[in-house]
Amino acid sequence: MSNEIKEKLLKESINYKDRLIKLVSKLTQFDSYIGDEKEIAYFIKDELNKIGLDVRSTDVDHELIKKRKEYIPMPEDTSYEDRPNVYGTLKGSGDKNSRHLYLFGHTDVVPVDENTTWKYPPFSGQIVEEKIYGRGSADMKGGVGVAIVTLEILKKMNIKLKGDVVGQFVIEEEAGGNGTLFAAIQNEFTPNGACIMLEPTGSNQIMVSNRGAQYFRITVPGTEGGTEYHREIDSAIDNAYIVIQSIKKFSDYRESTVKHPLYEHERTTKVPTAVGRIMSGAWPSTIPGEAILEGTVECLPGESIDQIVEEFEDFIIKDISSHEWFKKNKIKFEKFGLFFESGITEPDHEFIKILSNSTISSINKKPNIIGGGGSDLRLPVNINKCPTVLFGPGGGPIHSVDEWVSTEELFKMLQICLLSAVDWCELS
Repeated sequence: MSNEIKEKLLKESINYKDRLIKLVSKLTQFDSYIGDEKEIAYFIKDELNKIGLDVRSTDVDHELIKKRKEYIPMPEDTSYEDRPNVYGTLKGSGDKNSRHLYLFGHTDVVPVDENTTWKYPPFSGQIVEEKIYGRGSADMKGGVGVAIVTLEILKKMNIKLKGDVVGQFVIEEEAGGNGTLFAAIQNEFTPNGACIMLEPTGSNQIMVSNRGAQYFRITVPGTEGGTEYHREIDSAIDNAYIVIQSIKKFSDYRESTVKHPLYEHERTTKVPTAVGRIMSGAWPSTIPGEAILEGTVECLPGESIDQIVEEFEDFIIKDISSHEWFKKNKIKFEKFGLFFESGITEPDHEFIKILSNSTISSINKKPNIIGGGGSDLRLPVNINKCPTVLFGPGGGPIHSVDEWVSTEELFKMLQICLLSAVDWCELS
């Protein structure tokens, strides 16, 4: 019976290919920057209502999420009013021990640099040679479209499952995941469910983990003075260079000693530590008395990001202490902003096996199981104990000029989601 239903789903999915492409093109036309997700949220809500699902929308409670260690700091005047998370549920029979499937997408996109030139306008959703172009087409309006059409086909074909299939469409993922955090603490994910975050990994690989990360700020002292005194005083920029070299040493040490089977595919950097910003000086002809370095330190699954940050700080202080200046002058080390814990769904989990088998059935190829960088995966895994993966339609170049998603990848992921829903939620 199960195989017969799956064959019917695969056949029916062909009839929805144009529907999926047009929907993703339409979704890409929304300039849904962080803070401006209202319009697309209401569009998605309308689509889910047309399908006939149980539909809910919830504004994020800023005061509530600010109490959590996972909260990513946002400006105090950030408003979460009327830019909701949206949920559409295809109810299962509710059998005892039934398993739910969550199809996850985020509605926000990163900004477009006004100084860039696009071949196709960034919010055109233009379809050219099996690609849909536009900001967020790959990351991740494509995944959002796949989730909606998966639910539509299951509903229209009247597929009876034991567990629920839920489309989850959240805000503010690109800023670090506060929309997903709110969903997690509202128990929108459950231990008896499993989540596919339809991020643009491509159908050839399933990401089952994310690295932990913490932004750091190091304030480096120096002696201010006119440039004519630069040979006589200690420039904060010169001192900052010493600290940067020490950070590179720590990065090399970590790269050579830390091992994890899910990250051996990374050819150059499996666990980043680096400086991303340098700020110093008030005047071109004045040697600065202070330099500020900002960057990120990361960790792999199984490691504590708090512990790694502590090791990082100790390493830097010890390493620079041999320099005469730092014997009497101390750096100031701070943690700020982005904070991610690592998270992992074990590669041998039954859900991963189901996704792999569904992929083989759809595209006749077994996907690679690998680890990923920073993502929202950590939140349902760590807070709700809900197995979660990143697995969605591929495209490129993400967050870049002329971003696109493959129409063929959209169709592949549609079929994979349909098959996985049957095998994970089970026929009633």
